[in-house]
Amino acid sequence: MPPKLLKGQRAIDSAKQSLNLQEVQQFENELERAAYLIANKIEHRDYFLQLWPNQKCKLDRAIRAVKQCRDVGIDGRPPKLNKSELKTLEQTIEKDNILDEPVSKTDINDYANNLIDARGPLKDVNRMKHVVSSFAFDLERRLENLKKTKVSMKELYRILAETQEALRPMFDWIEILFSLNDYNLGLVFNFDEKPLRLSLTLSTYLFTVGEHIAPSLVAPPRHKNATLVLCIASDGDHLCTFLLWPGATLPIEFTNSINSHFRVICGSGWMTIEILSKQVMPVWIKQIQEKKELRMSLGLCTKKSRSLMICDSHKSRASLEMIKTMRDADIDLSTIVPHSSGVCQPCDLGPNALLQIYLDLICGWSAGNSASEYRMQLIARIPERLRNIEIKQEYGFPIGNKTLTDPAIIIEWENLLIEKEKKKNEKNELKIAKANARKEKKEKKENIKKEKKEQRDALKKDRQETKQRKQEVGEIDSKMKQIVKKNKSKRVRITEKEDEILDESEDDDYEDGYLIQESDDNVFQDQSESSSDSDSESIDEEAFVMENDETSSEEEGDITIIPQKRKRQSRHADAAVAENSTKRVRKPSKAAKLASKTVKIWKNQDLNQQ
Repeated sequence: MPPKLLKGQRAIDSAKQSLNLQEVQQFENELERAAYLIANKIEHRDYFLQLWPNQKCKLDRAIRAVKQCRDVGIDGRPPKLNKSELKTLEQTIEKDNILDEPVSKTDINDYANNLIDARGPLKDVNRMKHVVSSFAFDLERRLENLKKTKVSMKELYRILAETQEALRPMFDWIEILFSLNDYNLGLVFNFDEKPLRLSLTLSTYLFTVGEHIAPSLVAPPRHKNATLVLCIASDGDHLCTFLLWPGATLPIEFTNSINSHFRVICGSGWMTIEILSKQVMPVWIKQIQEKKELRMSLGLCTKKSRSLMICDSHKSRASLEMIKTMRDADIDLSTIVPHSSGVCQPCDLGPNALLQIYLDLICGWSAGNSASEYRMQLIARIPERLRNIEIKQEYGFPIGNKTLTDPAIIIEWENLLIEKEKKKNEKNELKIAKANARKEKKEKKENIKKEKKEQRDALKKDRQETKQRKQEVGEIDSKMKQIVKKNKSKRVRITEKEDEILDESEDDDYEDGYLIQESDDNVFQDQSESSSDSDSESIDEEAFVMENDETSSEEEGDITIIPQKRKRQSRHADAAVAENSTKRVRKPSKAAKLASKTVKIWKNQDLNQQ
């Protein structure tokens, strides 16, 4: 009896749930998903009609396109490629396969869109629309030679490690350890971290033509997630499992799962040195010792039996104190070549592989549209990752493919730490020396600034003192001028030098240094000229006139004594007169010197003519 059809809200809920199925996650448009589910009889058409009551025509066109193996297109109207365009597209894909370049769904869609753009403007607008994301999967049904392959993405280091010859010495070294120590089957352990990628699977589809093989892809960098830490033994037993949760608090869902075999560590989603050495490894060492005592009680091993722990180094910065603790507990810690655990580590080949398959099946696409967006981001980062590949140098002490608990390895590690501490101290000393040099330089600059400031202050003080002295001298000069102006009747004696300059014919007119003249108008004027050799400019002399005193005697009535003012030196006086004069003479200017030279030349010419 066929099942009854659902109605109302139950039918709508069933349609929404079917849109999130893994089979239709390759389609980004919900209309494409519904058409695929209806065409393959996975879900009933009436459920989607109740979900979208106004899109019946679009849904029918999409269903028809899926049944005819055509692209659904935009709004259910698919653009079509003609035969020549399909042949060109197939040849383009084959060229990329020959060059070993991966051809993904996005590449095929881009090639098809380029062919549509090459048509130019058309009357039919639908013939000019680009293809949608599911075009590549529809193209597989049209072209017989086209096939798709699901390729898992791996980190570049893992891809390289799968073909390295360096794996052989690692296996040989493990065999040597077994032959030297004769490890018991139940005392050989392996632990590894398993990132929980609950949002999507690291795989994609690549398309090839003919017998070409799809190349490997490089996985994008890991994102922040949780980590599951497993430790298994060769006899099938396992130690405590740890879940590293990035949240600061423990989720409520994990509270009932915590026991002696399962613990949760919050605060970090990745394995760190502190978590491994202080929280994880002490628990495992205690459990290994308990298991050894149990096997000793059963007679399966002796007290001298040693345990072996194998792990993937991943260039980790392990703790030397943890290594010494394991050595004291008779546990040998051996590491695998970095990024090669996928082909040789028991955890990766056994429990982790099964766990990944389980997580992919139940949780791979639970995020819905966000998972699709996340995948698009990862695909966009693949070429970026390929362009930025760098082989970085190993940090510190290389621990790959070594038995870390070996005494020689521990000594070598300690020497490395000592050398590292020494370099650190030298670096600190260099920093201190540079700081002191900068401090001294700064102090020197400050001292220079201080000295310059003191010099400027002293110069300023000297200028102020000089200015003050000039003011005092000016005040004295002004007072002296005022005194001279008030004493206009003061008689000035003629100096001896000035007396010699007078003409001999006029000597009788002077008596005791005073000029004696007739008092015609009671005013006399001195018109004597300087007869110096330099023929400098004549200087007019002012005569102080003394009026006759009416009360004077008759003997002095016709004679007036006129005091002669001291003759002043001309600005352009001759050098001979200046040297013989007791008065201070101004330094002649360039024009005066030139004039005196010219006068001498004229005199010499006159003498020569005579």
